[in-house]
Amino acid sequence: MQTLARLNGFVKLQGLYIVQGKYPTQLLDAWDAFREEYPRRNENSRPDYRETQLYALLLMDHGGEELEDASLSWIEAAGVFWQVAHAIAAAEDFGFEHRDLHMGNILFTRCARKAAGGSLMERYGTCTGVQATVIDYSLSRLSAEPTLAYMFDDKSLFEGQGDSQYDVYRSMKALVADDWSGFYPITNILWLQYILQQLLARDAPDDDDDQIKAYETLLLAEQLVDESVEAHKRTAPKRRVSTRSKRRSIQHSPDRWRAPHSLAPIRSVTELVERAANF
Repeated sequence: MQTLARLNGFVKLQGLYIVQGKYPTQLLDAWDAFREEYPRRNENSRPDYRETQLYALLLMDHGGEELEDASLSWIEAAGVFWQVAHAIAAAEDFGFEHRDLHMGNILFTRCARKAAGGSLMERYGTCTGVQATVIDYSLSRLSAEPTLAYMFDDKSLFEGQGDSQYDVYRSMKALVADDWSGFYPITNILWLQYILQQLLARDAPDDDDDQIKAYETLLLAEQLVDESVEAHKRTAPKRRVSTRSKRRSIQHSPDRWRAPHSLAPIRSVTELVERAANF
């Protein structure tokens, strides 16, 4: 976790503590309120344990609110996406796969907008007025001594229904062939594909040039990750579960945003970021 905390875009760890005792009443009340408001997202048992219970406490920076259900302009959406992509790309240098990068594991805060530069990250970094933070590495993989990787032995992860998020778990399982200790950056691409599907599942901008440009960078990214996922499926030994978006086609001329087909499909988020530098 300290490795990731040194990288931009990941939550910062301020301290780690081991404590013992009963769960404080205020926290139990907060847990109950969350269960009542979000019953489908309540995955853990109520923590009303005995006095002898031990807990590991992680003290982290406040990263803001969840991306899920957030109302963003297209410039803000592009800002969040490209900040997350750059964070994941930097972490891939350490053999990192998040493996659970749904909308609830991306936080954002609003900040003062700044003058944008010429590069993609200068245009869609924090100058957009939002700052994105990646959290929750419970299911992640990282090259360390020894390699740290969740083995996905809980079959229920692959049986979920009702959200394309669950299709991503099944696609991961198929594409890595249950080799969870290995490094397969395609899983990061699968999650960025999912994020793009969520961000793009609304009407395109109409007449604001800056919003349209931001929107088109997301369409370009979606094209690249879609082609990458399809290429991996073609070379895989078994048929894969598709997470390809079924939403509406772009309302602008396709020639404006399609990436060149002469280039090989990307194999990692690192390559996505490198390719996007030419957007």
